[in-house]
Amino acid sequence: MWLKCADHGGGILGKRGTIICKSACAARRVVANATREERQNEGEPIRFGRRRVFAILETAAELVAASTFEIVGRPVNSDFSANGGPGELILSLLPRKTPPDVLREAENALSLGELFLSRGDAAKAVQEFDKAVQLAPWQYKLAQRALLMRIKAYEKLGTEFSSQKGEDFRKVWLWGRGVRWPGWYFLSYIFFRKAFVPPEDDESSKEKAQNVKNEIPKEWFLVIALVAAYNYLLITYGLEY
Repeated sequence: MWLKCADHGGGILGKRGTIICKSACAARRVVANATREERQNEGEPIRFGRRRVFAILETAAELVAASTFEIVGRPVNSDFSANGGPGELILSLLPRKTPPDVLREAENALSLGELFLSRGDAAKAVQEFDKAVQLAPWQYKLAQRALLMRIKAYEKLGTEFSSQKGEDFRKVWLWGRGVRWPGWYFLSYIFFRKAFVPPEDDESSKEKAQNVKNEIPKEWFLVIALVAAYNYLLITYGLEY
């Protein structure tokens, strides 16, 4: 009996030849599938490597944005040059302690400005708030409060001080989104995490997720430690320096 090979579609083969042909075609399909899987497996490290590079770049972009908001939003001061080089700008992001006697003078100026403002003397209040910011530009809580109170004083002085009021509002907002804002670090963690965690469609990550489904993820402990470290640094250095 003569049969035609369905896969090859070419020659006419006998019954024994048909069986041999079918076996060869099946083997060819197995080899082709195996080769395709090998190519996919070889592509996984490349894809994950690119993912890691992009994750690191995204993390760096968040930190650069936080530093930019800090530099642009904080009060102008004479401790560093506004046109300084990258090294000087980076050093200016580190905590800087205000001398105790200068700090006391700044606190007195802030209190006196609030007193003048409560009595309706907005002009004198602005002068005292100016003094407080100039004396302690690195004191985040004190300087931010002085800027906020100066906004209120400008409101009482009338529309001719609208530009100064808007400038103070802009600085308060930008400085508040500087290196102390937790949102930058939350986003940085999400991006940086992708550099070490395989994609969700990866088979190994799926198997790992199934194995630890009922366990407490170890990553939770890392997140708790990072949150504690952030709060410690913020309270110890970020608000008082």
